[in-house]
Amino acid sequence: MELYLTNYRNRVASKKRKWKLTHKNALCEWSSEIHFKTRSYPTQ
Repeated sequence: MELYLTNYRNRVASKKRKWKLTHKNALCEWSSEIHFKTRSYPTQ
């Protein structure tokens, strides 16, 4: 039972880590896209 719990915790942690990474990448892409747009349209 202990082993099962540990495996479960590890799986959850790795999922969280993956989610954080993808979230971070999406955020970076989003902010760079906005930066690019604001740079290409200085009037707006």
